[in-house]
Amino acid sequence: MEELVSTEALEREMLEDARKKAERILRGADEEARRIADSVGRRGAEAAAELERGYAERSARCRADAMARLPLEKARLRASFVDARLREALGSFLDALPESRVEGMARARLGAAKDYLDGRELRIRRRSLSEAAARRAVASALPGALISACLEDPGLGAAGLVAEAADGSAILRATVDLAAELLLQERRGELASALCAEALGIGALQGDDRRAEASGS
Repeated sequence: MEELVSTEALEREMLEDARKKAERILRGADEEARRIADSVGRRGAEAAAELERGYAERSARCRADAMARLPLEKARLRASFVDARLREALGSFLDALPESRVEGMARARLGAAKDYLDGRELRIRRRSLSEAAARRAVASALPGALISACLEDPGLGAAGLVAEAADGSAILRATVDLAAELLLQERRGELASALCAEALGIGALQGDDRRAEASGS
């Protein structure tokens, strides 16, 4: 009987020891879990702060770059606007040219190529130019040329004519859009001043000059 009591007491002691050890292990595990959680939380906060700093720096750089490009972009947009208005105004002007002016432009263009076209057999394609006017232009600029055909061609890019050697060895386009491109190349500044002074700020500058002259006098 005494042995049974001793055995039960020993078992209780062993169970109590096991319970205490388990509690210590659990407490240790809880503390370790808290330390890990705290560490992860700190690292997460630091990472988030670093990301925020990175975003802020990139955003600041982007804003600075955008502000630096703004004057160039404004100048580009203004130049694009002025070019479009110039071409539009010049196109309207050329569309309204009388046939005599178109004939004169074609004659001048043909005359510049006299060394290549005079004395040849030519096929003429024309737009917004009568057959008589086209033949006059060719005869005046290229007196030795022979016209084998003189046909209306709505597919030409602008009013005028195209002269092509019958053997295909030479071709010349004498249309008003070429004259327009030449004007844009050689007189762009003058055209811009005349047609787009406000967009270029020229009018405002001229007004300031006039006011300065008036105040000086």
